[in-house]
Amino acid sequence: MPKQSERAKLMRELEERLAIEGYHLTTRQLTGQVSTVDDDYFDALRYLYAAVESTRYLSERNYISRPLQYENVMSQTNDRDFKEWYRLTKSQFGRLLAAIQDHSAFQSKGVNQQTHPGNQLLVTLVRIPFFGTGASYSCTRMKVNTCIGSIRNYEKRVVKAILAMRDATICWPDERERQEIAFRIQLQYGFPNCVGFTDGCLFNLAEKPLSFGEDYFHRKSGFLS
Repeated sequence: MPKQSERAKLMRELEERLAIEGYHLTTRQLTGQVSTVDDDYFDALRYLYAAVESTRYLSERNYISRPLQYENVMSQTNDRDFKEWYRLTKSQFGRLLAAIQDHSAFQSKGVNQQTHPGNQLLVTLVRIPFFGTGASYSCTRMKVNTCIGSIRNYEKRVVKAILAMRDATICWPDERERQEIAFRIQLQYGFPNCVGFTDGCLFNLAEKPLSFGEDYFHRKSGFLS
């Protein structure tokens, strides 16, 4: 049996009270025992019932803000703030989204359609930079106005889509490419025989890795990946 709302319960109680009081009021009227107090009480019940019937909710509703929408963020956030909040420039975000949005992970398997891959990528980027309490799903939920279950699903899909590009994007250049890269770097920066530079964002690990854990230790007494 469906659970009754507080409004439905109150209306049922008022209906029962009105039926009982209506019967007693009619009986007193027939015997000449009715008073203005009886009339006022019955009218008050009727007005209360009408008031409850005319409103959908008994208490004021608390409306939840709309979930994070990447189109709005892209159009309403300047480049500096976007990079600070999401650790990518708008251009980088656009290229990453274009690379992963057609992955099968973002194809709905049921009747309900998934939210746009851009929204899923943005929510994932909100959580990635944090660790500890800041990385909890509860904290992320308050930032993006999205339920915890959806946040988990978004992360899984985004990570799956990004990892699928691994072989095509992370590879050691062949001999010809190494020569071209080394020539370009020496010409621009003066470093000979240099294949490339690496930079990126470090991620805090919850605990020391089992294999070669000391290699992940950093100066602030933690472990980074």
